[in-house]
Amino acid sequence: MYERLHVLVHPLGPFTSVPADTTGSSEAEEGSLIPTGPTPLATISELAQPIEAQTYVWCMEDSDLETELWSFDEFIRESAWRWIGSGAEDNEDYAEVDEARESFYNYKETSSDEA
Repeated sequence: MYERLHVLVHPLGPFTSVPADTTGSSEAEEGSLIPTGPTPLATISELAQPIEAQTYVWCMEDSDLETELWSFDEFIRESAWRWIGSGAEDNEDYAEVDEARESFYNYKETSSDEA
């Protein structure tokens, strides 16, 4: 189960637009969205102003996580458009994750009250 949190983050570089539909994109266009290496870290005085962002934090046992390595490349190609930019505006997955979390916590509270 994940919990969605609002956090402040410092952008490490300029923002890049992610197309809402990559089905017609070439591999070169998609590849331009994927960093070729890590962004050099700035010193505290060089950091851009923080901005508000949302992140999902795993809040269950580590043993419940899948052992499969997550692929940033695959996320950009197949899913990023649903989670950022204009594609995220009508994304029902945000509400679904939040509702599942609330149901889980309500169930957990009810179970502990009965014990």
